[in-house]
Amino acid sequence: MNDDVLRTAYAHVLAARAPNSRRECPTPEALLAVVKHRGSEAERHATLDHVSRCFECRRDLDLLRAVQATRVPVARRLSTLAAAAAILVLGVPLISYYMLRPAAPPPEPERAAGDVSLVSPRGDMRAVQPIGFVWRRVESADQYDVTVVGDDGSTIARETTRDTSVLVHAALSGGRDYYWSVVAHLANGGERRSEPLRFRFTTP
Repeated sequence: MNDDVLRTAYAHVLAARAPNSRRECPTPEALLAVVKHRGSEAERHATLDHVSRCFECRRDLDLLRAVQATRVPVARRLSTLAAAAAILVLGVPLISYYMLRPAAPPPEPERAAGDVSLVSPRGDMRAVQPIGFVWRRVESADQYDVTVVGDDGSTIARETTRDTSVLVHAALSGGRDYYWSVVAHLANGGERRSEPLRFRFTTP
């Protein structure tokens, strides 16, 4: 679509008017100015005011608007062509990249919120004795404190180790929540802590 189509519709508007009819109606040029947003705002408002009261002019304006609406703006055409060109130029490299790039490592489900990542125990589990507690190594840590508390806040066990795991011998009952946490003592005197992690022994 281009301005030739709009001019053709404009010619139909001219041909539809009898030589001496509709003398009070806006000229076809005024209707075209409304469609193309040309001319002064006051002139366009005056034309639209007449169109709102004139069936013939409203029909002519609708015709011109319908033709204008079918036109694809030049900027949209250019952007569409540019996008198509980008797909042609970059499509193969992008496809190759996504097909050949290494898969992202899976998230670590064991990671708890905090500076120390606790691994196990967690959640509901079968009762075992002794209980093995495992966490991830913290850079520059030379000692770890492990604390186990009951759901009433009482301390069940406390252990200190240089390893990232420890066996705790404690009589824990089934059907009760327990929480454990680790404090990593760093060589520079600092500390890193975990968030408490819940576990429970399921009852038979």
